[in-house]
Amino acid sequence: MPPFVSIVICTKNRQDALETYALPSVQKLNDPNFEVVVVDDASSDGTQQFLRDDQPGAIRLRVVRNQRSRGLCHARNVGLSCCGGEFIAFIDDDCAVTPEWLNGLVSAYNDDRIAMHGVAICRFDHLFSSDFDSILALNIPTMLMKPI
Repeated sequence: MPPFVSIVICTKNRQDALETYALPSVQKLNDPNFEVVVVDDASSDGTQQFLRDDQPGAIRLRVVRNQRSRGLCHARNVGLSCCGGEFIAFIDDDCAVTPEWLNGLVSAYNDDRIAMHGVAICRFDHLFSSDFDSILALNIPTMLMKPI
């Protein structure tokens, strides 16, 4: 069984981004073994109500709300403290992941041949040739870590 992964999404006054990109895309992940932790950094728009009222039950969703805004670094630390996963991945609220994203991320982490894992921005139709068949590329900013 794949490891349980916590996906942390920090947001502030970005209901549209959450609703359009991050949350719909994580709902389509092929790996069922994950939770989503959304940290709302004291939004004053409709973000909190959206997170409370408009989420389908298809994903494990935990919402944490900061009573006052403390910034992105603090929000990430709050999210980290609420995670139950063996691995923790961070994405931005305006990030849309592909259905295979989580599988690829965990596989890359567990592959001893990969020394560094991060972002590659490229045209995928030119990426996979005989010269590049051993390169793993992601087209989104992401961070994966395993707590010690």
